[in-house]
Amino acid sequence: MQNELNNKFADAGSLYILNPVMADERNERLSYIEASIALDMMRRNAENAGELLDVCNSEIESHRVIIENLKGCSNPFYTTRIIELERNIGRLRHHADQVRNSLFQCGLLMANFSPLFDKNTTLNQRCNLLNVDVADRSELTESDGLINIVFAYGLENSAARRGKIFNTGVMSRALHLVFHDFLLSTSQGHMLEMLPVEK
Repeated sequence: MQNELNNKFADAGSLYILNPVMADERNERLSYIEASIALDMMRRNAENAGELLDVCNSEIESHRVIIENLKGCSNPFYTTRIIELERNIGRLRHHADQVRNSLFQCGLLMANFSPLFDKNTTLNQRCNLLNVDVADRSELTESDGLINIVFAYGLENSAARRGKIFNTGVMSRALHLVFHDFLLSTSQGHMLEMLPVEK
């Protein structure tokens, strides 16, 4: 399981132009400028994927409402239109799956990049780059890295999200997909272990 996860992390890194920065011989050292550029690129990729996913999901829901209304009319003349809308939903779902995978890959890349990022930045630098408000930094320690700040504490762009029940930051959203995939993989593994073995 761990090897599979590590392979996914490695694959995610190879998909992005950040790979040369992460894979070169200096991968133990990263300047603050390099760290900020890399983080900004990851956030932009995640933001673009998140926005596209929202558009797809919104279109799917809109199509569903129209289909339900048309079916409620019980008019046979709407059959062709309903079929067309259902086909569109299929295409939109396929596109949404591809975009969701892009967001997932962004999350894997962040997880892969975080040790290097954390090693080469201070807590204040990390907080500045993640737009963590000064008032929200009191619970953090120098050992809190990218994943903790974004995923565990939910402090990405904290001032803009204050008072919200859930953290809807783009990086948090990408990391949630990674965590969800990990839970699914783990639970499926446990379920397979519980199945009787054929003799």
